[in-house]
Amino acid sequence: MRKFYAYLFSFACAGLLYLGLDSPGLTGFAKPPAKQQSQAQIEELTKQAAKAQKAKDYALAEKCYRQALAKGDLKSATRLGALLEEGLTGTSDFQAAEKYYRMAAPSDAEAACRLSGLIGYNSRNQPRSGHNGREIPPEALYWLKSSADRGYLEAQCRMGTIYSNDKKDRERMAIALKYRLMAAAQGDCRNAYRAGNYLLSGIAGRKDPVKAEALLKMAARTNPNACKLLANLYANGDQGVQADMAKAKEWRDKGIALSKQINATDTDIIKSFNRE
Repeated sequence: MRKFYAYLFSFACAGLLYLGLDSPGLTGFAKPPAKQQSQAQIEELTKQAAKAQKAKDYALAEKCYRQALAKGDLKSATRLGALLEEGLTGTSDFQAAEKYYRMAAPSDAEAACRLSGLIGYNSRNQPRSGHNGREIPPEALYWLKSSADRGYLEAQCRMGTIYSNDKKDRERMAIALKYRLMAAAQGDCRNAYRAGNYLLSGIAGRKDPVKAEALLKMAARTNPNACKLLANLYANGDQGVQADMAKAKEWRDKGIALSKQINATDTDIIKSFNRE
């Protein structure tokens, strides 16, 4: 019986140790978990790095990003790769940048997009043998698509451009439309214009004048051509959109005014350069 109680006592002690005798309720000494401590350090390091980068102290930024990466922050690998790719801490090192992008790409959409841009190029950022700079290598396309599907805007824009290079291929144009719509949903007016154009013409295999109307109105804030398409849409009418000559005139006038505004801005920029 004594052996039984001794065994029971040992078992109870082991259970208390398993639950953690150093918890605040048992000892009064509270130790933050190592994971929390590490995360706080990472946040402080990345904050310092961003501040240093803003001040153009790229050497300090690199140091902080390396320290954060050593603590497991893969986003810092992306930032470090960007510093090396752009040569902000010295001469551009594309091979080292690619290494850091590969490290972060599975978990970071920006790294995947940047990696896609580097694949197929050598240490001097020249196309490698067999890659003519116009056709995207399969691995580069894989990472670009991965980035776009995870919501990275730049990757979505590039996917739309890549797949729209053959207007006669409906399947490719449908893919281009998909990514242009994704970019437009994030507020990109350029892709809103192109997606609206596709939906008006049916060039991507589907026609949706109602959705095109909404997209073109978004794009018309900065694009006179979007105003012209809206003017034509209201002048002629289409599936789900009634002809309205008053609206047609309104959008035609807006397009003319926007063109004048853009031309005036361009003229001012040119004059400022000439003065310098």
